[in-house]
Amino acid sequence: MTVTSNLEQIRIIEYDHSYAAALADMWNRSNESWGGGTNQRTEDTVRREMESSSNLHVFLAVHEHEVVGFCSFAHYRFDEGALYVPLLNVRPDYHGHKVGRNLILNAVRKTVEAGWPRLDLIIMAIRSAAI
Repeated sequence: MTVTSNLEQIRIIEYDHSYAAALADMWNRSNESWGGGTNQRTEDTVRREMESSSNLHVFLAVHEHEVVGFCSFAHYRFDEGALYVPLLNVRPDYHGHKVGRNLILNAVRKTVEAGWPRLDLIIMAIRSAAI
């Protein structure tokens, strides 16, 4: 697959439980970019995680039927006047193609529409290194 030729086909949508299996696949295919973890998610574990989350919104970047990106946002408990993005992920084979940018822009748009003055993005990068 050539990612660059299909970028215009990537849609940003709100999470729906029908995407749980595709979201599990995205997390599993992203394990190495999260520090080389081996945690394998399933459709069931993703459904449970999403049902118990405190996220206000979860957006997915979807290409055809595959989830290639994830962005959630929630109330920021340390500042009553802000929301924040607790988790942003783009599948490694879609890095560098503005998928993360489009997910964040969508979260900012939703924040403004809801009348919130601020959306914070706190980044903690984890990279695996070959030793």
